[in-house]
Amino acid sequence: MCGEADPIRAWSRDKLSLLERYLGAYSRIMSKQKQSWLRSYSYIDAFAGAGRYLDEDTREYVDGSPFVALRCIPPFDEYRFIERSSSRLGELRARVEKEFPGREMRFYHGDANDILRQISREITYGSWRRAFVFLDPYGLELEYSTVCSLAEAHTFDVFVNFSVMGINRILQREKLPSSKTVELLQRVMGDSEWLDELYAVQPALIESHDRSFRGRLRAERVASQYAERVRRVFPHVSHPVLMRNSRDAPLYVLFLASHNGTAAKITNDIFSAFEQVRTGRRTPL
Repeated sequence: MCGEADPIRAWSRDKLSLLERYLGAYSRIMSKQKQSWLRSYSYIDAFAGAGRYLDEDTREYVDGSPFVALRCIPPFDEYRFIERSSSRLGELRARVEKEFPGREMRFYHGDANDILRQISREITYGSWRRAFVFLDPYGLELEYSTVCSLAEAHTFDVFVNFSVMGINRILQREKLPSSKTVELLQRVMGDSEWLDELYAVQPALIESHDRSFRGRLRAERVASQYAERVRRVFPHVSHPVLMRNSRDAPLYVLFLASHNGTAAKITNDIFSAFEQVRTGRRTPL
């Protein structure tokens, strides 16, 4: 019997809609490349979950990112799903194998960072294979070193859904971050230099016991800081779009990282159209 599905909100529906639009464009382009140099292209979902959500308003089930990808036309040559929960992965596997028999699929149970680094050594530039990676962690599980590994391969287009809400939650207003928090942020962001500016302290003060007050933690600033670090390893990063809840509070920032300028342009066009529908304006980051 299937387990209870996680709830889905409007902003998650928006995320899946943006993913669907980009995957359609990506797959059409890559399919044409198979007529010349490309051997195959894959879809990789690093935090796949069980593949379905429950809309608490309508009480209807909503398909998650694995099924958005599986229904993409033209289809990918291969699908890889990574999930740390064995029960969620089992539920996902049972359903996709039933609904999409004959598709080339692989399932990985474990830490997405370890598995993605392994895959990045497999789908190499000289293999004439390419892949799209969807990075939608539950919180702050995605490590910056993993993003670097994907960038070094020069074979991946990457959609990143980064939790600005998660960063905000672990940084207290009237207390310097603990060494454990700083270590976490270093793994996620690649470094912790930006904390000095945020807390308006001297360079060595982060390690002291002095009392400090951090400045206002604007979601746009956190998103910009993270996107800036991704640009150090991926030459083309789209304009980030902030995903907000019903109270207009920022939760996540979604953007594309690629070695292909056309990919970033396509994403910018998709995101701009979304922003125009949602707010009629674009929020500069």
